[in-house]
This record gives sequence, C-alpha cells and structure tokens, in this order.
Amino acid sequence: MTPRIAVVVVTWNSAAQLPDLVASIGPGLQGLQHQLIVVDNDSADDTVARASELAPGCTIVHTGRNAGYSAGINAGMAAADPYDAVLVLNPDIRLTPGCVELLYRELGGRVGIAVPLIRHDDGTPAKSLRRTPTVLRALGEAVLGERAGRYPSLGETVVDPVEDERADDERDDRGDAEVDRVRRRRQLPGVERRPVGLDRGR
Repeated sequence: MTPRIAVVVVTWNSAAQLPDLVASIGPGLQGLQHQLIVVDNDSADDTVARASELAPGCTIVHTGRNAGYSAGINAGMAAADPYDAVLVLNPDIRLTPGCVELLYRELGGRVGIAVPLIRHDDGTPAKSLRRTPTVLRALGEAVLGERAGRYPSLGETVVDPVEDERADDERDDRGDAEVDRVRRRRQLPGVERRPVGLDRGR
C-alpha cells in the first residue's frame, strides 16, 4: 500500500514563497500519496488566494490570528485525513525529487522523526541540527557563539553532522536513553533554507 503523507505548511505573509514550494511538492513526493494542508496565521497579503490558485485541491486552515508555528502545525495535523506520516515544511523550502520517500524509509523501530541535510541557495549546508538543550550549552553558545558547537558538551548547534551521527550510532550501540532522539540524516541537495521534518503518522 502506498504511504499517505500529510504535508503541513504554516504560512504568514508567504505569498511570494509559495510558487517555488508548490512546484517542488509533486516531484519531492513522487511515489507517495499526499495531502497538502496550508495553515495560514492571518496573513495580510494574498497567501490564501495564492495557495488556492497554485494547489486547487489543498486544504486551507485559517487560524484567525498569528498563532505561531507549533500551533499551526497542530492545526494542520488536526485537519488532515488519515496519514502514515506528516511532512512539516516552511514556505521557503524547495524539495528535491524523491527526497520524501528517502525520509519515509528512515522511519520505523525507535526512529520517529527523520530530517534531511538542508542546503542554502548557494549549495552550502545549513547548520540546522541541534543537540538537546542544556544550561551549559546555552552558556557555551552565549560566550563562544557557533564555535561552541565543536564541543558537544558546550554547544547546541551541530557544526559537524558526520561527527554527531557517529555519536548517535555509539549511543545506539550502548542502548542508552539518548537513542530516543536519534535523527537519521540524508544528504538531499536542493532541500534548502529551513528545517524539514517527517513524523510517523496516525
């Protein structure tokens, strides 16, 4: 059976960003069924009209206020038809062909969230991965900035994804509690700017 993906996009004055996003959704989700849900946080521009024009079959959810990103995601998931996984996208994302199927394959067992390597427009990787926040890491980043990420105990920002994945694999082998937050990474050129997450469905 073909997996069903609920694609949730939270918008706020995002009309200019939607055309590139919507154009990439079909190729990005090739081989999968999907439902596009646009959750609008009371945009003052023509975001809702553009979404309806660009994706006539999409579901539009009006929050009626700037409810924030998390509330928007929750509203989108609540409005979705039954799904196997949820794909959360920012409006400035562009997907590479077939990338969502790769993410979907990573789910299962104790892996409940999969994220890709995200690239900027110039092709450089975005430092979008974060470690579990701690007081020491917050202090380290306040004092050292991004450099703190070179030291796992001092930095929340992951500056070397390969090293961090090696650490995750070691935690997997040990079977300690950290395994619950393991994130599987794929290099997906063209997935740009903001985080993309895929979560197991209901």
